Amino acid sequence: MLLCSAGIASAQEIEPNEVVPAPDGTSLSLSYFIYGHQSAFTTPSGTNVPNSSANLYVGVERFVHYDYLFGHPAGFTISQAFGSLSDPKVGGTSIGTASGASNLNLRLLGRNCG
Repeated sequence: MLLCSAGIASAQEIEPNEVVPAPDGTSLSLSYFIYGHQSAFTTPSGTNVPNSSANLYVGVERFVHYDYLFGHPAGFTISQAFGSLSDPKVGGTSIGTASGASNLNLRLLGRNCG
């Protein structure tokens, strides 16, 4: 939807849980991606297990809409996280890839426009 809209635009970096004032009626669709590589496995007792590794892929889709609620400026956000742990090995033994998604999260954010 954003690709089809026209008008003057300005950039603002928006991170999770960051509230940025925007004009009423503004809607944003945001995507986040995180990659992590773990090249070691350490037991709770602190012992390092050799030949261990894993890759983590996490994505978050977030939709934010700014408007008024009972006369007060507010932001409504819906977010969905999903991801996978791929090729995990402990001591050279593969423990199987896992993937999934979190519960859908709906939040109301207060905002200060002044």
